[in-house]
Amino acid sequence: MKYLFLVLMALFSVNLLADTVSKNSAPFTFPPSAGAISRSSAQSQNISFSYNIHSGNRTVIGLSWTLPDAMRTEKAMVSVYNLSGTKIKTFSITRNQANVNWDISGAAKPANGVYLATLTSGQNKKNLQILISR
Repeated sequence: MKYLFLVLMALFSVNLLADTVSKNSAPFTFPPSAGAISRSSAQSQNISFSYNIHSGNRTVIGLSWTLPDAMRTEKAMVSVYNLSGTKIKTFSITRNQANVNWDISGAAKPANGVYLATLTSGQNKKNLQILISR
């Protein structure tokens, strides 16, 4: 029950913060829904983007995605933002790459909380909420 409450509060906080950031015209604005994708093409519906925390090593988060061949570009990337909109990590990805591992230990260790990861390939984007809880 405690974890359900925390997850619900985190989701509510993201939506509340998204409205606040959008109204204040910050340089980075959250989408209306953290699961929203760009509607720049009909194919954008076929993007999948997910994460998992490795069971053997809780300091590594695996980010994985599937892109249709037509959407794969040479300049694709995954960016991770904290709730204040600050970019904290960027991964440049190759055309055929389907996953990256984000090491959340060490000097740049992110705090517990909710983060937003954005997969960008050309004009297509897919967002993902990540919950870090140690």
